[in-house]
Amino acid sequence: MEKVLTQPYTQEKQTPYYLHGMLIHDGVAENGHYFSYIYDRCKKHWWKMNDHRVEQVSEEIVFKDAFGGEGYRSACNLLYISKHIKDSIEKYNRQLFTESHG
Repeated sequence: MEKVLTQPYTQEKQTPYYLHGMLIHDGVAENGHYFSYIYDRCKKHWWKMNDHRVEQVSEEIVFKDAFGGEGYRSACNLLYISKHIKDSIEKYNRQLFTESHG
């Protein structure tokens, strides 16, 4: 019976996932504000999206905010993509770059 239960998860262990984005909560349980970080696989950097402000930030800042940051910040949702999706995004971005600069 144990083999029947664990077998569906065997493939999942072999599929690598990559962090692609995160939602940060800044505040306490009763009150706060949300903003997000998204990783740009074409330019290889992080974007902070906070209401109408969008800015490029270092990975150091992203992970600092995820683990406490300034005040009461912490990651509350993490978004991962599979290796297949990551590879597809990077291939598509390479094609766009080649076509626009070729």
